[in-house]
Amino acid sequence: MKLQQTASLLLAACAALTACGGGDAGSDTLPSKHLLGVKVSGLASGYTLVLQNNLTDSLAVQANGQFTFSQPVVHGTTYSVTVKSQPPFHGCNVDGANVGTLVSDSTFIPIVCMTNGTVPPPPGT
Repeated sequence: MKLQQTASLLLAACAALTACGGGDAGSDTLPSKHLLGVKVSGLASGYTLVLQNNLTDSLAVQANGQFTFSQPVVHGTTYSVTVKSQPPFHGCNVDGANVGTLVSDSTFIPIVCMTNGTVPPPPGT
């Protein structure tokens, strides 16, 4: 009889543990990811500017406007936008804070390009 009681208790314990779900409901939630963007101004037509986020995700920009890096950034993690390569006759810089913590998709880092006078047409045009 004692063996039967032990088996019944074990079955009841297993049923109770299964009903609980085995842990915290929030632990299965994946962190949200966002696309980091840049807003480029001052880039002369026909030239290419290459930017990088966190020294890995490169973004080639060939016009003024808003663009996003291809690799999403996890919500709450840091980003670091840098100019990887500048087009000839341009001086392009991150305008403001290039390092921060990403909290939404509406993060656009301003990139300002300046030229010294007249910019010749790009090679091959």
